[in-house]
Formats: sequence, structure tokens, C-alpha cells
Amino acid sequence: MTTLTLPPPSLLPPPLSSGFAEPTPCSLPFYGRSLAEYTASFDLDLTALRHQAVLDVGAGPSSFAVEANRRGVDVVAVDPLYGCPMTTLATYVQLDYARVAVEGTRRLSGAPLARREALEQDRRTAAQRFLADYESGFLHNRYLGAALPHLPFLDGAFDVVLCGHVLFSPPAPLDPERLVAACVELVRVSTGSVRVAPLTGLTPALADHLTRALAARGIVLECRPGQGGRTARCSLGLLRRLR
Repeated sequence: MTTLTLPPPSLLPPPLSSGFAEPTPCSLPFYGRSLAEYTASFDLDLTALRHQAVLDVGAGPSSFAVEANRRGVDVVAVDPLYGCPMTTLATYVQLDYARVAVEGTRRLSGAPLARREALEQDRRTAAQRFLADYESGFLHNRYLGAALPHLPFLDGAFDVVLCGHVLFSPPAPLDPERLVAACVELVRVSTGSVRVAPLTGLTPALADHLTRALAARGIVLECRPGQGGRTARCSLGLLRRLR
């Protein structure tokens, strides 16, 4: 096992610049998730995705690109921090996972805390898979530095596009016009569905605005309701072009 010598936090570089006021690492943790979380959050069937091109936007230190590619899914992941040295990304992982773990521990106790700790261990393992694959994957264009609303891909380059914990999750910016631009860009690079999750910050008023604004651009926004069927509790949003 390779031992990493990590730079101090003060030497960490900023993320790649973009025209979209996407959260910086200081506000939105560089925080990965496991393959199991991806399949559940985005309602994915990995068997059906075999030999399809999938784009993961705002991927962070996720193991999805690693594990899905091993299962025959052609995944490309983008994140504003890709392009930084692996040791820098490892430092972000170390700091942000520690911060999230502390915040979670403060809120939970007993059995919920034990479940939270097991989940955090799965996520740390996912991050280590990403870090082990990052340098090779970056050279093979599996990891690209990019941010919404300008993705460096041709129209319809991917069969499926995923975007998790970027647009509607606090502390993400909820400016309606920027959200519309981001959604339009996600649809532009997809020939099929765009899946956005979670939708914790999508209030009924914002959902109504987005539905109208996107419909004017030929795009349908479908919200899959969570508990109680309330739009504010939707867990998954689907974007597609009007036929």
C-alpha cells in the first residue's frame, strides 16, 4: 500500500474556473459515494447500461466510474477539481470526510450512529478506489476537469447523464436562471435521460419555475416523489427532450 505525503490545507489550489457559480470545495465537500449508493439514488440498472456511454457530472471522489467501467459501462466523470495532483485530491478527501463524519456524529447516537459509521466506511472505501484509479483514469480521459454550465462534449455524446449533489442540494446555489442553464447543458450532451439527485432543495415554487422555463426550451422535467408524494421531498429528477 502506498503511503501518501499530503500537503497542508493552505497549499490546496482552487478548483478550475467556470462561468457557473458552482460551490467551491469549501462549501460543497469533495465527497464520494459507493456504487450501491449510485444505483439506488439514480435508479440505475447496470446490466442495461452495459456498453452505453454514461457521464457523471460533479462526481467527486466517487468509485462509480471505476466500478461501473469494470462492469462494461463506459463512464466518464467530470469535476472542477480533476486536474489537481492526486495528493491534493487525497487531502480534500481526508479533510472533507472528517468534517462530514464529525457533523454526522453530533446529530446521531445509538443504532443510527452505527449505521452512519458503516455508511461512512463504505464511502471512504469508495474514495480510496477512486484515488487508486485517478492518475491512470485521468490519462485515459476517464476523469476530466469541467463544471456546469459548459461541458466539453459534443451534442448527444452520452446515452445517460447523471448529476448528483450539485444542483439542488444545499449549499448549492439555487439561482433559478443558473439552474435552467445547467439543466439545458446536461440535456444537450445526452441522447437519452438526464438523472439529477437528490432534489432536497427543489421547492414547489422552484419546481414550477423550472418546469415552465425548461418546457419553453423543449425540455421536460419529471420529479419522482419521495415520502408523501410532495415535490419538495422528491429524490430523483428526470430531464428529457420533448418528442
